[in-house]
Amino acid sequence: MNIVIGIIVGIVILGGAAVLIVVGARFARQAQGEESDPVLARLAEATQRGENVSLEDIELQQPFMERVLLPIIRRIGDVSTRFTPEKLLQETTRKLELAGNPGRIDASTFLATRFVGAAIFGGLLLLVSNLPTVIWPLGRIILVVGIFTTLGFFFPQLWLQSRINRRQNEVRKAMPDALDLLTI
Repeated sequence: MNIVIGIIVGIVILGGAAVLIVVGARFARQAQGEESDPVLARLAEATQRGENVSLEDIELQQPFMERVLLPIIRRIGDVSTRFTPEKLLQETTRKLELAGNPGRIDASTFLATRFVGAAIFGGLLLLVSNLPTVIWPLGRIILVVGIFTTLGFFFPQLWLQSRINRRQNEVRKAMPDALDLLTI
């Protein structure tokens, strides 16, 4: 039974790697076609100042999150936008605006983080359940992985709602002071 689960985990990991490679290749092709590439803009700026900087050095100056993870998540978001109802996208955009647009992301990227979170939480628990020291029946594995996958899917939504609540409380606390300044 553990061998079957190990094979399933291997297939899921290989499938995920294949998806990431395809998404990365498509993103690379799209980036080559875009004229407003931020890396090329920084390279042009550096050469105008007379610095001798390579393109690779400029790319590596960006954080890992901006270089690797955000482009993948944005591409997943673009793909998921095709299958997402417009009302959900508008509602997510409104919630992001209410929260102050944390991270300057759009609705499709936020929805992609929900799916990525579900995959990460579920995948981690599936890997933990395959450790030799963990002996769980198949029913418990399915239940725990399902619960954590669901948590991973809803965690970004809970985080966004907490940001909305925090921002609204800050506005409510600042409102009397702003009204006092208006009356003076």
